[in-house]
Amino acid sequence: LVENLSLSDFNLTDEEMDAISALNQNRRFNDPGKFCESAFGTFHSIYD
Repeated sequence: LVENLSLSDFNLTDEEMDAISALNQNRRFNDPGKFCESAFGTFHSIYD
């Protein structure tokens, strides 16, 4: 519990923030449009 309460007790450097930003490649790793049909028996994406 103490560790959870001190979650905001740190700072990220500019280099660390740049490294995190570089992870975004505009891809989804869990795309509901691909598993929706097989899992729920529907041809509509969950966003319709």
